[in-house]
Formats: sequence, structure tokens, C-alpha cells
Amino acid sequence: MFLSTLCASSTLVGAVIGGPTSMLDAQPRAIWKGHCACAFVDIGLNDGSTLLTWWRRIDLKRLPTEQAQRLRACQAKPLESHCFFGFEANSRWSTQLKALQQRLQGRGAQVELVTDTALSTEDGERLFYVERDSKSPNYAATLEPNLVQSYRDGRGRWHRNTAFNDDRTFHNVTVKTRDAGPFFQQLVALSDTIAVKMDIEGSEYHVLRHLLLTQPRALCRLSVLVVEWHEQIMTASESLPRNLSSAFQWLLSKQQACNVGFITWH
Repeated sequence: MFLSTLCASSTLVGAVIGGPTSMLDAQPRAIWKGHCACAFVDIGLNDGSTLLTWWRRIDLKRLPTEQAQRLRACQAKPLESHCFFGFEANSRWSTQLKALQQRLQGRGAQVELVTDTALSTEDGERLFYVERDSKSPNYAATLEPNLVQSYRDGRGRWHRNTAFNDDRTFHNVTVKTRDAGPFFQQLVALSDTIAVKMDIEGSEYHVLRHLLLTQPRALCRLSVLVVEWHEQIMTASESLPRNLSSAFQWLLSKQQACNVGFITWH
């Protein structure tokens, strides 16, 4: 089995070890009080409106029995007993997210929302492409420079843009990136039930591949993984095989020595 081989490899499992640059080490530890019975992670927070709700909206019938029981138990517990983590690279939401974190901490919840930072495949900095028209119905912000995006010009005519570095529609900024490997490694070491939502505008393919190669055991420890796939806007320049979303779901299924409750987010 593919994942069985990966998980058995001490070289791969130990390839990325949380050090001083991992999120839980780099950020203030005052709100990190140790063990989490239920941890909820929102990668691609936007304005933070989904942080407390997305995991409550999951149809438990779509999950394997064990994962459904775990999530049901978490849903029945009070907010203060949970740990919440989130990442958002778009500075448009930074002030709002910091205020949300303070409010939730004031209620006793353990919350860490990392702003101006994208969860990615390595620590460092990347160009981040942000649509100029914040009122666009398809408002986009992404690390991926080659996506297909529809936009309307000043005369109301629709066009398809295939390069996010086209400054007619997008501007780019430099944002920090955090390696997903050490973050997930520490997360599973300190949590029982873990539910993750990933909505990162095409970068989900790179992040999941990175986790399969560097932290397969941690990835397989997730109880629930909810992903919004963006295959329809990925261009040929990304060289992604067809039906890659389905392939990831198959790799993380029970028959491949993994048992993640996998749900597509809309």
C-alpha cells in the first residue's frame, strides 16, 4: 500500500521536525495550554466567519462511523473546550481576525489566528496575488500565479484572465509562508480529534502533496479533512494530472491504510 510504505519510512516521517520556525514555536505560547481534545483548523480564513461554524455544518452521514462519532462528541462540547487555529494571507482581513481572536479568547477559548501568512510547503516568503476589485463576485487571492479567473471590465464585458500577475486585475504583495509539515506534526501530537478545512485557491494540491511526502502519519491522523478543490481554475501550466482531487481522496481512504473523513467543500 502506498501510504503504508510512506508511514513506515522513518526517513520521511522524520524529515520535517518542528523547530523554532514552526507556528506553535514562533507564535506566543500564552494561549497554547497544552492538550486539545478537539482541534479545528481553518486554512484560508478570509474574514473568519466560518471559523466557528464550518465543522458544525458537516453532514455526519458522509463520514466514516468512527470519525462521525468523534465529531459528534466535539459538537456537543462547549466552545471553551476546543482549540481553534487559522491562517489567512490576505491583509484585508487582518484587523478583523485579530479582533475575533481577542473576543474568543475573552470567552475562554484557545484560539490562534495567524494573519498575513499562508500555510504552504516551506517557511519563507512568497508573492501573493490579490484581486483589485474587492467587490467582485469571484473575489480571489492566491499564491498561485497561473489560474483561470473571470472578470468584468469597465464596460461590463466579461473576460477570462489566465495570469494572476496581470496587474490590470490583480496586484501582488509579499507574504510570509509557514511550512505545513511542522504545524501538522505538532498539531496531531497535542490533539485527539482534529478537523481541518482547506480553502486556499489552488494551493491545496501542493500542500497535500507536501504533507503526503513529509508528514504522512500526521496527515492520516486527521479525523476530518474538508477541502474546496479548484481544479476548474488550474491552468495547463501547472502540469496537474486530471482528476487529482479524486486521487487525493483515494490515497487518504481507509483502503490505503488511512482513514480520514474526506469531504468536498462548496
